[in-house]
Amino acid sequence: MEKQQIEEAHLRSFWQVSGFYPDILPISQEPPEPDFFLETPRGLIGIEHTQLIHQKDTNNVDPKIHEVVGEQIMQKAESLYFKTNKIKLNVHVSFKTEYGLRLGSIPVSLAKSDVKTLSPFIANFVANHIPAERSTIDFDGYDLEDGKEILPEKIESITISNTNYRDDSCWSPVTGGVVPPIFSSSAFLTALSKKNEKPANYLKKYAEIWLLMVENDKRFTSYFDFNFPSTSQIESVFDRVFIYRNGLNQVIELETLNKNKKTG
Repeated sequence: MEKQQIEEAHLRSFWQVSGFYPDILPISQEPPEPDFFLETPRGLIGIEHTQLIHQKDTNNVDPKIHEVVGEQIMQKAESLYFKTNKIKLNVHVSFKTEYGLRLGSIPVSLAKSDVKTLSPFIANFVANHIPAERSTIDFDGYDLEDGKEILPEKIESITISNTNYRDDSCWSPVTGGVVPPIFSSSAFLTALSKKNEKPANYLKKYAEIWLLMVENDKRFTSYFDFNFPSTSQIESVFDRVFIYRNGLNQVIELETLNKNKKTG
């Protein structure tokens, strides 16, 4: 899905949940204007969109690369498996990642080179451990019975379910790691700082400008801990700032300290 399509999908979902101007749908527009605008009885409103994505941690572990490579590994593993097998399976592989952990050794995380080695391993492992129809087998990296490691260092576990009675199969990665608190995360602070620079370049005059920040608890790279509330107002040039939790259909409006706000 292209960037504009993603933005429009987020905006539609946010608009439906928020209930703002239900008879008016914001329209996308080109830079340097905000990503969307809408004409309202109060005047023109501009809306900037951004996704909240985890940044590299202090050990230089990039969760975005880890997630993308994990998906590539599973896509290739599935393709290799079906070259010699016809039984439909659901396969979920938990890849190790030490994102957000402060360790003395080199942190474990996926790299592009892992596609070449881990994909054939997974395809062969699955082909040799197909469970009975409608049943599931879980494999941990360390086999207690044999007393040895059965999976590569970067694979924590593999779950195989025989779904041959269905019309499709699903091969997907499972990712975990430290979930950063939202308001002190580098993702939030960086996104807010970058977007605060945009309004200075707007050509149209807007009655209000809004910032829409999208989080998604269904993807590790865009999942944040909201148990740590903001202790103070955030500084922003936007009149209103929203976090839309896409996976939960939840809208959070942040209290902003906007020097440009009109008073009285």
